[in-house]
Amino acid sequence: MEDKIICGCYKVTKNTIVDAIKNGAETVEKVGEVTKAGTGCGNCKNSIQAIIDEVKGNEIVCGCYKVTKAQIIDAIKNGANTVEKVGEVTKAGTGCGNCKNSIQAIIDEVNGSSPKKEKGFFKRFFCK
Repeated sequence: MEDKIICGCYKVTKNTIVDAIKNGAETVEKVGEVTKAGTGCGNCKNSIQAIIDEVKGNEIVCGCYKVTKAQIIDAIKNGANTVEKVGEVTKAGTGCGNCKNSIQAIIDEVNGSSPKKEKGFFKRFFCK
C-alpha cells in the first residue's frame, strides 16, 4: 500500500507524521518542527490534527457526548464489555445511538474478536 502524502509543500507522508507523533510530537506545531509538515501553505494542518487524534485515540466516537475512542477503550479495559455497559460508564451510545456500531467494533477490536453479524430483517423476525 502506498504511503499517502499529507503535506504537498514538503512531500511529507502519513507514515512520517505517525512516526513523529509516536516519538513525542503531539501537536501540529511539534509535528511541523520535526517533519516540516504544515509549515508551508498550512492547508494540511487539519489532516495533521486528525492523524494526531487517530494515533492518540482522541477521535470522537460519540458526537452527542464527545466521548473519545480512548475513553471507550479505557471503559472496556475496566470491564465494560457490552455497548450498554460502555454507555453506563461513558454515556457513549445513549444519545442518538448512531455510534453504537462503532462502539461494538471497538469492543471487538479490544477483545480480539470478530464483529458480531446482525441477522438480516427477514431472518431476525421469521427464522429461528
